[in-house]
Amino acid sequence: MLRVSPSAGLDGPTHLRLVVWLALAGCSLQHPAASQDGDATPLADVASDPGADAPDAMDASDVAAPADAMDAPDGLAPPDAMDVSAPRDLVDAGDAPPDIDAPPLRDAADAPDVLDAPDTPASPDLPDVAPPADLPCAAPLTACGGRCVDPATSVAHCGGCDQQCMARCAGGQCLEAVEVAAGVLHTCAVLRGDTLRCWGTNAAGQLGDGSTTNRTRPVAVAGVAAISVGVGGDHTCAVVTDGTVRCWGDNGAGQLGDGSTTDRLTPTPVPRVTAAVQVVGGEDFTCVRVRDGTAQCWGDNQYGQLGDGSMTDRSAAVTPVGLNGVIDLAVGEDHTCAALVDGAARCWGRNDRGQLARATTGDVTRPTDVVALSGVRQVEAGDKFTCALLADGSVRCWGENNARQLGDNTTTDRASPVAVMGLAGATVVSLACGGDQCCAALSDGAVRCWGDNASSQLGDSTTMDRGIAVPVPGLTGALQVTTRGNGHTCVRFREGVVACWGLNGGGQLGDGSTTLRPVPTVVSF
Repeated sequence: MLRVSPSAGLDGPTHLRLVVWLALAGCSLQHPAASQDGDATPLADVASDPGADAPDAMDASDVAAPADAMDAPDGLAPPDAMDVSAPRDLVDAGDAPPDIDAPPLRDAADAPDVLDAPDTPASPDLPDVAPPADLPCAAPLTACGGRCVDPATSVAHCGGCDQQCMARCAGGQCLEAVEVAAGVLHTCAVLRGDTLRCWGTNAAGQLGDGSTTNRTRPVAVAGVAAISVGVGGDHTCAVVTDGTVRCWGDNGAGQLGDGSTTDRLTPTPVPRVTAAVQVVGGEDFTCVRVRDGTAQCWGDNQYGQLGDGSMTDRSAAVTPVGLNGVIDLAVGEDHTCAALVDGAARCWGRNDRGQLARATTGDVTRPTDVVALSGVRQVEAGDKFTCALLADGSVRCWGENNARQLGDNTTTDRASPVAVMGLAGATVVSLACGGDQCCAALSDGAVRCWGDNASSQLGDSTTMDRGIAVPVPGLTGALQVTTRGNGHTCVRFREGVVACWGLNGGGQLGDGSTTLRPVPTVVSF
């Protein structure tokens, strides 16, 4: 930092010419008075703190040019031209944190400006040194890293000093999803810090906010510290941090597991279920995976989908017969499947379209092996079909194929697994099926989808069914994908951002509207 004082023995014009020339030569200038009690927030902090305002750019009017021509000091060549205007591309970074690869937005109009920081002289009102750690700050601000910040909104100090968020901070909480689950007409996400938010249709209280009011933006589910969420037809269940389960919403078939058939507007404990690690919701039934490798199910059992050897509805949890070593569970409209630790898969329940991969149709009330399939790591179920993600990153599907949801580019039902086309050379890391469609997140962060596309749930800007996996244009950085029911899909990105597309009549896309979206739209947490 070079300081030049008017008292240094230079006359006024010479002093001014020296100051301006040095500034243009790249030196940082500061009047001695500017180093006292400076409190401007650096631009980097503004970009990371949505609540702060960007510092004012230096205006050329602050330095009056002399009437006579400016001469460079002896021995130094003057610059060709003087331009001390503020850069035109200086923008307010808003809520976006720095260095985040955000997912593509709906259209170019929504894209944020790119912050271009040219080499410019430092602002003359920046302090020489950071304020002390005990800097007095007016409420609600607090001192963090030698600066006053608002812990309710600061990405770098969310909820307290040095608690860094990747995406957004609101109310002192990082709004970053760690899991997202789509239901028929509503969606839920587990956020960092084990909080849970839901949005969409709420006629049966399935959003858990104590009301039956539809929500087009996420609302908090009070009293639930969730680690997993399962979204069914009109009900929702969550595994909480102690391994127990809470459910709410429609309970006409006992799908809430509380021993009754009474609808619940707020989370209600499921008795005798402990050590749960995963929960999945079917149309009117629920299943959980337990830490010891077993499973438990409850609710509608018209087709034997609970796996207890009966077709009797259960309002309390029962254990599928002979099922052990479970590493993943999936539920369709009326059937259930499990991936096992040895790479096998077993299914049970309704089998009118070959969704259990048996040589003959007919419902099955106990888990039965899926033949000619090994290396299974994940299972997914649509309404009347099933898919499996294998250890080599490929996908096999079977069952109903009326909308080309098996991905073999036909409309022929299959009672045995067939390979999904359009995934050659790709490695699938997350698979999701629901209704009559599937989507897969790939190891390179891209997403591909196939099957029914009547509501644009495949994200390719059309309503054309696809018999092979096709890319969702522009998506990168995807970690998890989920799709269900009447036609919407959501994806979770590595930054914790969630984007959804497709049908939106109940607000299930979470963008504040009820407008169908043919391309991914960021959820407004």
